[in-house]
Amino acid sequence: MAGKALVIVAGSINTALATCEVQYPNGAIYSRGWHALDKNTLISLAKRLGHTFTGKPPMHLTLSELQTICFSYRGATVPPEVERPPAVERMLPRQTPPVVANNADRVASAVRDVISDALRSVGIDEDAVKRLIDTALEAERILTHEMIKDTRPIVTQVVLPTGVVRPVEGITHEIFPKVLKAVARGQHIWMTGSAGAGKTTIAEQVAKALGVEFSSDSYNSQSSKADIKGYKSVSDNLYQSTGFRERFEHGGVYLLDEIDASNPNILTTLNSALSNASMGFPDGMVKRHPKFVAIAAANTWGNGATAEHVGRVAIDGATIDRFAMLHVKIDERMETELVRSTGIRMDVGDQWLNIVRSARRNVDSHGLKVIVSPRASIGGAHLLDSGFTWQETVDMRLLKGSKTEVANKIMAGIAVPSGAPIA
Repeated sequence: MAGKALVIVAGSINTALATCEVQYPNGAIYSRGWHALDKNTLISLAKRLGHTFTGKPPMHLTLSELQTICFSYRGATVPPEVERPPAVERMLPRQTPPVVANNADRVASAVRDVISDALRSVGIDEDAVKRLIDTALEAERILTHEMIKDTRPIVTQVVLPTGVVRPVEGITHEIFPKVLKAVARGQHIWMTGSAGAGKTTIAEQVAKALGVEFSSDSYNSQSSKADIKGYKSVSDNLYQSTGFRERFEHGGVYLLDEIDASNPNILTTLNSALSNASMGFPDGMVKRHPKFVAIAAANTWGNGATAEHVGRVAIDGATIDRFAMLHVKIDERMETELVRSTGIRMDVGDQWLNIVRSARRNVDSHGLKVIVSPRASIGGAHLLDSGFTWQETVDMRLLKGSKTEVANKIMAGIAVPSGAPIA
């Protein structure tokens, strides 16, 4: 059920700027950066750039892998293409204030009423024409969404304090530049955000952008000092290292994932490591590498349990004091791009996103102990694209066995389409 690739206009591929022109189903043509293309269109672009896929089928590659392939041809000469198709009238956004959704709905309703009255007077099939109008309005809505969607620049490369330019792979969170800037200055960062907001991905992308190694450990109430400092084996007295030790000694980014779910007593072990030039390990004192930085990912600010995260604990103030703290909110643009990268048809993906975000607002307004993260959006898109019905997808990704009164609050005012999306 994956969506078809958009048509890449012949002669429009610009390898210097990493852009090309694509033609939408209604005939409109727009210039798009390669980073904004979906998987199917990236596959088409790679072939147009002269790339030959070997080994794994192209549809089995991730969006990030396909972007890397295409960007490897940046600045290259594009193989000769066929003649450019006849010019199509370009539908450009008008320089007028955006119309809110409610006004748009009222206008569409008024248009339908006027046409319906006219059709009844001449005996034409009103329902058939209504369906044609709805189809046209939906196509125009999708195109308008493409034209007016958030124009926040997508980070594709960064310039480090040393002047070195490095590429950034994949879709980046809106807070990524701030985290990168702070880590590049040697600051330890504590990222607080809801589950699925993208904290782990941000940490990984920061390490890649800086060109350093990345290690990560998930912490819980059973974590011990040995998970941080390592230990000597009883049988041979040889030291067993850890991810933290490797990054502390040899440099790189170390992620303390779920730090607010750990035993706070063991975290005091980190205090000297994060502030001092050396730390004692079972096999002796080790100097801290100048490029070692720690990033903590948490669902809270370290003050203890909340309604949504009842298993979180209060973290010692001395540990928290070692970190600069940032709030990682759900980036809806990133969420949208990730849903589209699943290959789902754009209109189906947008409809599912509307359902998820409406449920998220309901959860917030009712103060429910329910998490509606971008994982629900992405996972639901995969289910819908695999043939599951709308209701099955809602049950599996949003309701998850909630009691009836809770489910009613989550879905208040949300219309769930019947059946499954049409391929």
